[in-house]
Amino acid sequence: MFHPWSKRNKKKGSAMMLAIFTITFVLFLATEISRLTINEYLTSATEVKKVQAYYAAKACLQLSLLRIKAYQQATAALGKSVPNLGMLDMIWRFPLSWPPSLPKELSSFDSSTIKKTVGGSLLKNQFLSSISAEGGKIDINDLGSPSEGLRNQTAKQLLQRLTARVQNNRDDFADRYSNYNFQELINNITDWIDDDDQSLNGGSEKGMYTDFRSDFIPPNRPFKTKEELHMVEGMTDEIYALIEPEITLFGVKGVNVNQAEKDVLLSLFAPYDPRLAEEIVTEILKRRNNPELGGPFKDEKEFLGFLGGYIDSRTFNDDKVPLFFGAEINFRINCTGIVGQMTREIDAVVYDAIAVKEHLQNSLKEDLKNQGPNQGGQDLTEQCKDKQGEEKYKCLCQNIEEGQAKLKCLESYRLQGQNQDQSNKQGQGMRPGPPKMIFLQVK
Repeated sequence: MFHPWSKRNKKKGSAMMLAIFTITFVLFLATEISRLTINEYLTSATEVKKVQAYYAAKACLQLSLLRIKAYQQATAALGKSVPNLGMLDMIWRFPLSWPPSLPKELSSFDSSTIKKTVGGSLLKNQFLSSISAEGGKIDINDLGSPSEGLRNQTAKQLLQRLTARVQNNRDDFADRYSNYNFQELINNITDWIDDDDQSLNGGSEKGMYTDFRSDFIPPNRPFKTKEELHMVEGMTDEIYALIEPEITLFGVKGVNVNQAEKDVLLSLFAPYDPRLAEEIVTEILKRRNNPELGGPFKDEKEFLGFLGGYIDSRTFNDDKVPLFFGAEINFRINCTGIVGQMTREIDAVVYDAIAVKEHLQNSLKEDLKNQGPNQGGQDLTEQCKDKQGEEKYKCLCQNIEEGQAKLKCLESYRLQGQNQDQSNKQGQGMRPGPPKMIFLQVK
């Protein structure tokens, strides 16, 4: 029997199902739109914080450059009158943060004054700054230096660091590398840089890199990044992690005695008894870090006088490695900008190319003295004074027979002859403008 309400009930059921479906669909759309909106907001907020952190790090970098410039101006103006040049190092050496960290013993008045100053500053974000001296590290590119003294000393420094790590420690690293040929590794690093194709370990340099299938490996040029060391035959991650903090690509072409690390100083005393070398270096570090003991050494004469209490200073530094005692010239800046949980980091290197060139020139001069370019007893300077350009250089080096020595002789005299007056003027007083950066990396 047909019921008059059955058709109407079916329509009501369909309408209810449609309403439920519509509500569910609308809720789904609202949820998805809300989720996408939140994600876009968070992404935008993250990008904004990233930009803010970058500019905080950039402000930190500019302030660090100002500190280095202030240090350079102070040493140029006061260097000779300051009894302890190391006192000026605090201009760049101490870590700097913003807002400044307040010590607990600070008075409430001083604390409130600093907080008020911070609150009124336009810089609302945080940054951390540290500056380190590159002159105290081992420049691995000096393994391919035209100066024989620099090449030998750099190899000694690396060998000293690696062998000391094995000999003075009892751990997994020492066990694994107790029989490792570190000299062979150092030769491989040198082969990566030098301009010939013969390995110092014998054979062809390319024979160790057949897996690369490239005619450009090894490249026979200086390292561009420290990470490039991973490509050198025999280099392991453990060895790289050990030497990475102590090496640089931006050295000063010699050893800054007042900035050098302990292992760098130890390499200067490699010919002596290890216990005596350890004692001497320990006393050097005590002396240069303590103003009451004399502080940093003023010059080579004072340094040799200090060594005279332990060794015959006439037997010191047979390789004639250039030793520096003046102000630091090359710096590495590390700045970190912080906004909430977001951080951006900037690494930069300040490099005084003019001073480094002068250091290399002095090193090449020492090489020439050791080789005796005037072996015939003639006054070559007087004999060649009327010659010009390339002919003058060749004349000055005429008594050098060995090919490699001849090249170094020519290079040394070129460095002396080209723009000598201009170099002397530039070497005096302050360099104009801001400190020169040759490396900048944003992380």
